[in-house]
Amino acid sequence: MRAAGTAFLLCAPALAFAQAQQQQATGPLTLPQLQELARQNDPRTAMARAQVDNAQGKRDEVRWALFPKLETQVAIAGPTPEARFNKAPPDHPTSLLDVTSGSKCWFCGDLGIGIGGSVTRAYWGYQTARGARDTVVQVRSRIAAARQRAQRLLAEQSDQISKSDLMKIDYLAEEIEARTAEANKNAALAITGIRLLIGKAPEEAVDIAQQELPQPPPQPNENEMLRRALERRPEARAAAEQVAARRAAVDVERAKLYPDIALVGGATFNYTSSADQPHTPFAYNPYNQRSAFVALGLQTTFDIPQKLARIRQAEAELRDAMAQQRGAEHLVRLEVRQALGDLDEARQRVARYTSQSNIGKQLAVQAGLAFDSGLGEARELLEDVLLWARADGEKFKALFDAQIAWASLQKATGGL
Repeated sequence: MRAAGTAFLLCAPALAFAQAQQQQATGPLTLPQLQELARQNDPRTAMARAQVDNAQGKRDEVRWALFPKLETQVAIAGPTPEARFNKAPPDHPTSLLDVTSGSKCWFCGDLGIGIGGSVTRAYWGYQTARGARDTVVQVRSRIAAARQRAQRLLAEQSDQISKSDLMKIDYLAEEIEARTAEANKNAALAITGIRLLIGKAPEEAVDIAQQELPQPPPQPNENEMLRRALERRPEARAAAEQVAARRAAVDVERAKLYPDIALVGGATFNYTSSADQPHTPFAYNPYNQRSAFVALGLQTTFDIPQKLARIRQAEAELRDAMAQQRGAEHLVRLEVRQALGDLDEARQRVARYTSQSNIGKQLAVQAGLAFDSGLGEARELLEDVLLWARADGEKFKALFDAQIAWASLQKATGGL
């Protein structure tokens, strides 16, 4: 019993640590975790992996093209008489050397193919809808309090409010309810998109971490972003590799104008057996004699016009590849510039609408206090609450656009 109790005490911390790790692993999913799950489970990732494996197999085939292909023939027969002096030696099978090449190798683009950007958009869309829903709840509570106050004043037949003012309060309440439905719809749509991207079944629950929309990141340097994009974007790298391959093809076609040079050597020795005449191997016997030689061989063809035409074709393909490379670089520059412009615009909108939201909230609070104390009108309260709600909604939209612009910039520079 003492040994069992000691073992339990020793294992208890390990069990507690394992349970803590399991609880941490099954906690709310953050944005990096969602991106990793999407890269593992998205069907587009599986397709890209298969294409990469196919390209790597073709590349290995090209690398092993110089490996010789050996073919051997084996024959089995009965006893044969020895070669006589007046008979030619039998033919012997020889090995064949065949070098095959000519495989075409290509490479896939970025494995991410925008999966990280899709998850980022869905994640921040969910956080934006959740934040907008919280703001709507605050505005709804203020409208409900104002409506109760208006009904009480109408019951007292006060000159501070009229029935039309009460109808305006109801109108604003309906608009807020419509925004609540829109926020709920956007949140549900974002969760559905995240579930599809990370490979979860429709009946499985997805617990997403709740995070406030952060402030926009500082505006990065444009030249640094362009340099990073041209170095890391798969389109630019693939275009550069294509240009290098076309240049090598031009060199191959030009080299075909020159003859092939071969250095050949050999050796010969004499032999004889006890059954042959004469018995000495030093006697001249052309059937039992071997010799040695060294030769320099040249081989060429005179289809010069065809070779020149193939050179022109290879040069045209090289110019086409260089044009595609310039086009890829222009497209990368355009995407980076657009992402930087979107980020700068979102930063300015966040600053402006944040200020407007703060001003609108102060006006709504002041109008509410004035209305409750009997010094303000319902029209002012409605206008100030509506201004606050609209400015706060635009602020959330600007924060969302800033995060999407930052994700687009990371994708444009080869990050996502």
